[in-house]
Amino acid sequence: MQDPRITEPQSTRICHFCLQHVLSGQSSGPHHNTLGKIKEAVADKCIFCQAIYKGVGNMIEDVMPLYDWNVRPAGRSSEGLSTIAIVFRPHTHSGASKIPKGIRTFYMYPEKDLGDILSVSSATTSTDPYHSNGSQISNWLQTCNFTHAGCRKPVPGDFVPTRLLELQNNNHGFVKLVLRGEDYDQGPYCTLSHTWGPPPTTFLNTTNENLETHRKQGIEISSLPNNFRHAIDVARFIGMRYIWIDSLCIIQKDGGADFAFEGQLMHKVYRYSYCNIAAADSADSSGGLFRARDPLDIVPPRFQSNSSSIFGKQTWRVISEDLWDTELLGTSIYKRGWVFQERMLSPRLLHFARDQIFWDCGTISACETVPSNIPYPVDRIATTDRHWRGRLQHRLRDEQAPVVGANDDSIESFWQTAVFNYTSCNLTMQKDKTVAIWSIAKLVRDMTGEKYACGFWSRKLEEQLAWRVADVGQSTRLAELQWWNPSWSWSSVKATILAQDRVVPWRYHTVKDHQGQTI
Repeated sequence: MQDPRITEPQSTRICHFCLQHVLSGQSSGPHHNTLGKIKEAVADKCIFCQAIYKGVGNMIEDVMPLYDWNVRPAGRSSEGLSTIAIVFRPHTHSGASKIPKGIRTFYMYPEKDLGDILSVSSATTSTDPYHSNGSQISNWLQTCNFTHAGCRKPVPGDFVPTRLLELQNNNHGFVKLVLRGEDYDQGPYCTLSHTWGPPPTTFLNTTNENLETHRKQGIEISSLPNNFRHAIDVARFIGMRYIWIDSLCIIQKDGGADFAFEGQLMHKVYRYSYCNIAAADSADSSGGLFRARDPLDIVPPRFQSNSSSIFGKQTWRVISEDLWDTELLGTSIYKRGWVFQERMLSPRLLHFARDQIFWDCGTISACETVPSNIPYPVDRIATTDRHWRGRLQHRLRDEQAPVVGANDDSIESFWQTAVFNYTSCNLTMQKDKTVAIWSIAKLVRDMTGEKYACGFWSRKLEEQLAWRVADVGQSTRLAELQWWNPSWSWSSVKATILAQDRVVPWRYHTVKDHQGQTI
């Protein structure tokens, strides 16, 4: 439903103190001088004070102020946007036993430069497209379909998975498991990324015992967990006839026989899908996609400056630097190793996060707060992922096209980035360490023609042995080593890994053969 607060004041979600000091035109100063004042501002939803309070913890009153702030022009972004940075740093107190955590950074952009911005009048109280206007999802899909030349569209003859769930049947309360070659031979279809939750899991899945029932009689939607039910709702909303859900489309409890085959096709399942639906805020299968919310929480704070040496005379919008990193990539699902490849390979993604829906494709990254395009540098991580996603989709259209990144980075750079991001995620079963990145590895293998094993490539294997742990203090050697994680491979360590570049002309290490001769 639409929020009744339909007027937008000159300044929203900025407390009186921050208006009078941080946004006054001064370049620096101390923040609130009492913890009580910060709490009052948090209750009033001041974007600055809310972020600061998260780092306060159990601070005591006698070490105020907790933060100092400074304001500085940040120049122009790559999109040509004028940007001002507001940085809050913990205040250093002599003799203080506790120091608040973290630097908090915000960027201010001229309202006129941001394109479409979510307004108070259009913000809704739910992320369920059927109980809000749902128009933003439709706008993203239509814009991508008709104006994004770099985003690939499904075409007849594309790969389709072995099994899919058919959504458009006569009985709306059921979905039916259908088989390629017998029930369908082309898509489009969408996919679901979600977290199963800790074992043992009890939600319905497909087994050899119920396979025929799922095909002939169908699956009652009410018997499915919220993640599946909500994903089906979204798929129907965007007009999809089919959806792929792992535990319903891959036979479970068969000793891994079906997964041994289907796992080899996983990269195609996501890469050839029309859109991936991600249950980003759900820690298990019951969490679901949809959330109730206060609409004001997602409207970018507004500040109208009458005259100032820093802000001039114009209207600004405030966006937190960690909007993408924390609200989306900081969620539990994107800490999972398996989901990393799903996010990288899918051509389009609808992420259902805690407070809002995020959009990702090969051309833009957006959210309800800034639906046109999240501006740089707030989207610095999204930019890297987006460029690789676009290059991989371009490769599907032209198999001879080289895979290069934003700055003509090579496939070597892509692999290094993938290893770093993947090993920053978690795996419930460490035996899946090399399996869960296989879809990415297979793409690289097919493009380079090299052999691959245990996280390494056949060309210049000796150089790759110089991999490093990003943070030694946070690394753990796995207790049991198997053929898939030998001691010389990064797969034998639970840590974020820096893969060695094989093609740079310089070295920080020495490589010797078995006779002790330098290679």
